[in-house]
Amino acid sequence: MAPIFTGSKFGYGRVDLPVSTAAASSAPGTFTITPSLSGKTTWNLTTDGAINITSGDYTLTAQSPYTFTSYVWGAGGSSSPIYPGGAGGFSSGTFTGLTGDVYVLKSNFGSAGPPSAGGVSGGGYGIFLSSFTHSNSRLIAGGGGGSGFDDGGRGSYGGGGGGTSGAGSGGYPTTPAGGGTQSSGGTGGGSPIPGSAGSALQGGTGGNQGTYWGGGGGGGYYGGGGGGIQASWAGSGGGGGSGYVHPSLSNGINNTASPNNTVAPSPAAASSVRGNAGNVAQPGRIYITA
Repeated sequence: MAPIFTGSKFGYGRVDLPVSTAAASSAPGTFTITPSLSGKTTWNLTTDGAINITSGDYTLTAQSPYTFTSYVWGAGGSSSPIYPGGAGGFSSGTFTGLTGDVYVLKSNFGSAGPPSAGGVSGGGYGIFLSSFTHSNSRLIAGGGGGSGFDDGGRGSYGGGGGGTSGAGSGGYPTTPAGGGTQSSGGTGGGSPIPGSAGSALQGGTGGNQGTYWGGGGGGGYYGGGGGGIQASWAGSGGGGGSGYVHPSLSNGINNTASPNNTVAPSPAAASSVRGNAGNVAQPGRIYITA
């Protein structure tokens, strides 16, 4: 009897080989995305390209092992009729993980303003593991503080967002607000009409007396403080929110927007996809690429 060949095994008579019943695994870098993005509920970073959002919140669930790099910009704070808001920060890092990992992409969180009028800060933009909580932060770019409004001449600009410490604001000497840090929110601007301090993921509220206001603190890992008001005519800007890069990420960058209200510096690869993200009074961006 002639041998019967079956795969790499052979012999005289029938040879039964084990047959796998497991479904083929998804291609590396494949995620389900909720809600759908561009009509897709499954996204592969190689074949579908980068995930690129400036608004809305999304949940990614890994369908395969993955490595991806994310560039994130915080939103810029709004301006008063006289002074500019603060620009947003920039953060980036490379993620590596396994099937089943879940990430929440969060846009414009922690934005604040005075109780009325202008001076609204920029919110933070970030990526969180499993859920939107401070302890689950993985990559955050802080938002810029909103500008204050006074009767002129006191430089009540909003502080720039991002970095290990967001920038403090400008304004009347006793009323500027502090930026958020890696361990606490920025201090609120001083009395007689104080702004509130920032907190985890949330900017502080600026003081307000009707005609003039203190700017809100930017959202971030810790939010910037809200600007205070001196008497009835000198509102200060809000502080910028801080950025954050989790120690598990590689190639981490965490930059603060400069005091002259330009967006935080970023590598050439990131700058080519930034657009207006992080500029004063512009939204931020989350960009994820293979």
